[in-house]
Amino acid sequence: MNAFVKSAVAGAAGIALLLGGAGTFAVWNSSASASAGVLRTGQLSLATTPGTGQWKDLRTGSLLSDAELSSYRMIPGTQLEYTVPVTVTASGTGLKAVFSYDLGATTSTLTSVVPVLTVQTSRTDTASPAGFAPVSGRANAFSVTPSTSSTTAVARLGVSVPTDADNSTQDKTLDLTKVVFTLTQVE
Repeated sequence: MNAFVKSAVAGAAGIALLLGGAGTFAVWNSSASASAGVLRTGQLSLATTPGTGQWKDLRTGSLLSDAELSSYRMIPGTQLEYTVPVTVTASGTGLKAVFSYDLGATTSTLTSVVPVLTVQTSRTDTASPAGFAPVSGRANAFSVTPSTSSTTAVARLGVSVPTDADNSTQDKTLDLTKVVFTLTQVE
């Protein structure tokens, strides 16, 4: 026999031995099932409704329309407030989150005036909504406690020009066109 035929016969015999032995090795086994339940993840979301934000002059109590706002000029002692309804959904075992704002990439030149964030139940009720508490040592931030449903609140940005503002605050801008409210999970 030539070497090629011998190799083919040996290979075929090896394969036959492997295949023949595959079904002859037996072990005892058993299985049981368990109802382990259904797991779900929580949710963390924040929403505003476009067109619902309002500016108010706190000295006069009047609301400012978009047209009035574009021509409005702040002076020392000015107190303005922007309010916008927000819907917060925070659910999850052990979830902790912080609600705050970011001015984004602004071109503001009135750097001495920083908006102050508060969160209230409505535009008229000054109480904090359930589940919101100021974060100690961190301005403009509120801790959010999870609830079983969404919470509707009003975010307020207060802007005040100090009564003792000096000449460096004249003819400056505070660009709030890119304000972003954030809800961020924390440890």
